[in-house]
Amino acid sequence: MVKVILGKDAGLVKERVLEDISKNIGELNEFNFLSLDMYSSFIQEGVAFAEAASFLADRKAVLLTSCYFLSSDMDKANKAFDSKQDYKAFINYLKSPNPECDIYLIGSGKLASERGNEFIKTVKKYCDITVDEGLRNDELAQMGLRYVGRKNKEITLEAMTELVNRCPQDWVMIKNNLDKLMCVEGQIQIEDVKELVSPKLEDSVFSVISSLFKNNIGEALKNYKDLRKRGVEPYYLLSIFSSQFRFFYEVYSLTRFSNMTELEASKELGCSPFRVKYAKRDMADLDNIKLLKIMKDLHVLENNAKFKGDNIDLLFELFIVNFRKKYLAKPKQR
Repeated sequence: MVKVILGKDAGLVKERVLEDISKNIGELNEFNFLSLDMYSSFIQEGVAFAEAASFLADRKAVLLTSCYFLSSDMDKANKAFDSKQDYKAFINYLKSPNPECDIYLIGSGKLASERGNEFIKTVKKYCDITVDEGLRNDELAQMGLRYVGRKNKEITLEAMTELVNRCPQDWVMIKNNLDKLMCVEGQIQIEDVKELVSPKLEDSVFSVISSLFKNNIGEALKNYKDLRKRGVEPYYLLSIFSSQFRFFYEVYSLTRFSNMTELEASKELGCSPFRVKYAKRDMADLDNIKLLKIMKDLHVLENNAKFKGDNIDLLFELFIVNFRKKYLAKPKQR
């Protein structure tokens, strides 16, 4: 069997494939199993292992990860390296495979077009191709609980759920953080996760915005500086800020001007109804005019940093410090 698996979370796909291989051939060793990363190895190495007769194993398996040549979305290897990939050898193998060896190829994104591509055309003809949609957060949490249990450690469901929320759709990150958390004595609690695992970037950015709406300027500045200390580039933060305020504007327009319910607006925007609800709560003192002004000012901030050479950190900090005064303060009555 030769199987191609394209998944959003390559680490998760690899983990599940390894479980399947272990079930089929038992304990993995150098005689029955070969794993290669296609950014640093050649496909003909996998073919050679699959074709070779083995006197010490009844069945064998080959796992090829980072198969950039299968996907239209993955970064390609440089031409000098790729030119050494013997795709013809793999094509010939597919036409006459070793029945005692299974080959798994893992990639991400969409399968490349077969137009003018003999390799993809042959893969589609002879291989079992599946798209792995990943796991829901609750399924990832259960997988994490099983992983900790196999290590004879304990973690509360609350702590596991928090960890999954901090490592969205990234099994490798979840697993690496679990390895770190298992150094904690006794049962792993949610307080351990909060202390040892950084929150996901979007939550950290939104905490800055949330603090601004609560008029907690000191907390907003602290959160911004913490993000910068973590190495997050200010232009990336700027793009998330702008995206969030665009979302606020869309929510405002749909619920105020189009009179949509929160559920209707969430369907229109392709998000959770709770996100619409929280957006309405956060922007209680803002209207569409003020939201447009914020987006305009962020655009001016970006232009001043890029084209006038102004210090973007200073501009960002001034934006935070003046937020309440410029956008939330109600005009004085005369």
